[in-house]
Amino acid sequence: MNRSIRVFTALLLSACALSAQAVPFTFEFVLPGWDINDNAALFGANPVVQVTVDNGSGSLINQTYANNDIQAVAVTAGTYSNSWTNAEIFINTNGAVSFISTSAGGNPILDLVQNLSQRIVFSNAAGTWQFGTESGFTHTWLEDGPQFGGQSIAYHSRDFGLVTGRLIGQAVPEPAALALLGLGLIGFGRSRRRHA
Repeated sequence: MNRSIRVFTALLLSACALSAQAVPFTFEFVLPGWDINDNAALFGANPVVQVTVDNGSGSLINQTYANNDIQAVAVTAGTYSNSWTNAEIFINTNGAVSFISTSAGGNPILDLVQNLSQRIVFSNAAGTWQFGTESGFTHTWLEDGPQFGGQSIAYHSRDFGLVTGRLIGQAVPEPAALALLGLGLIGFGRSRRRHA
């Protein structure tokens, strides 16, 4: 029985020592100087855009997230607030194109300068980053130029550029906490053994 406890303890500790599992990361970008419109109604400037991505990595360092890695988007500006889930995001041209990356320090960067011909949903030589629904392009955002008509939602500015964001806290299983639980179980097992 003593050997069984040792084997169980070794297995438990090795399981606890594994690195944290990959989880989605949510980045927040504030776009100063951009405006938000919906059917010609101006809701406000400086929209806050939150993008949730998951490329299967548990690390934030030097990562590149493709369009296909985007799981959800949420936008707020003034009194306007809307969000899109992965099922509602329709990617047309190239899901491998990336606009979001992280630096060596783990800081998220939204790059609206590169790949002007391969934007989300449809291409635009002016350089747009857009989302739509499968029933039609009813949601369009980060548009450079005049606002769209119809039901479009447009966020526009004179210039594209690099926008540095921040990571919004995510719940990640900590190996140290699991190891502490394992040590507690070992102590409990030894305590019971002494009393037996």
